[in-house]
Amino acid sequence: MRGYIPKLIRTLVIALLMRNYKVLALAVFFTGLALFLGGIVTGDTKVYLAVIIPVIETTSLLSIAGILLMFGAFFLWVMGAFSGMANHSAGHAYEGRRSESAGRSHERVPGGSRAKAGGIILIGPIPIVFSNDKRLAIILMVLGIVLVAAVAVLMFFIL
Repeated sequence: MRGYIPKLIRTLVIALLMRNYKVLALAVFFTGLALFLGGIVTGDTKVYLAVIIPVIETTSLLSIAGILLMFGAFFLWVMGAFSGMANHSAGHAYEGRRSESAGRSHERVPGGSRAKAGGIILIGPIPIVFSNDKRLAIILMVLGIVLVAAVAVLMFFIL
């Protein structure tokens, strides 16, 4: 355990210096998760499920720090995504070209492929899926159904 903490700190510093937000986000998330689980193991933190809303009761500062680190990891992940988009659209990744047949401009990436994007919004037990690609939308629908089923099974066994 002693060798793990310095390696983790070294990984955090290197990721911060290299501006690699995704690696930093993962390191921060797992650090926060370890602190939070440590609070659960010691009995200072209790987790309940009220209908579908998780409720956390803690008296441990380490668990609170773990929760804040996990939220910070999501923030860093989003920062990495926006940083990547800014670098990607800085002028070297997209090239506009005129289509002679249609008379309108198209954006393309150097490899000739189109970017795919999508997401899931869970409002209660209802997954809302959006995407610009049909195959990705189907994958996200299946993932949404699996997530709703997993929550239902967990609620059945917990309550």
